[in-house]
Amino acid sequence: MEDTTVGQQVTLTPEVVRQRLRNLENLLDELDAVITAVGGVRRRQGAAMWSSVPVCQQFAGRLSESVGNLHGWLVHDRTEVGRLRDALEVSWRTLGAADQEIEDRLVALADRVATGAPVGPLYCTPYDDPETATTVPGAPTTSAPAAGPAPTSSVGGSW
Repeated sequence: MEDTTVGQQVTLTPEVVRQRLRNLENLLDELDAVITAVGGVRRRQGAAMWSSVPVCQQFAGRLSESVGNLHGWLVHDRTEVGRLRDALEVSWRTLGAADQEIEDRLVALADRVATGAPVGPLYCTPYDDPETATTVPGAPTTSAPAAGPAPTSSVGGSW
């Protein structure tokens, strides 16, 4: 194998910085949209959504784990946008150029990344919220029914 030079000369101009910044802004928009959608799917995996049949519970567990992993990866990718933004800012600063639009957009992107990934309600249905589960008409309860008298058979009785 012969020695080769790997690398390219990178020309950083205000237009290149604007384009890279636009790419990061678009990526963050797309990540936020997907995180919101996946978060919705994740929240809909509550106990009230699946049958108690063991096979269904196994499927629900695997689905919930996979969706949770995907959500975690997307949130990680979102933090990477912040790291890339920081690197772009350092490169921009080394140029020594002043452009208020770029400065404002770098700050706005940093603020968006700092606010964290979008979050929705923590419960998928009112039935999964312990504060409202007892107030929703027909909501299933998690407590066992009170013990009462044993059922008796009434032969010849009326129904």
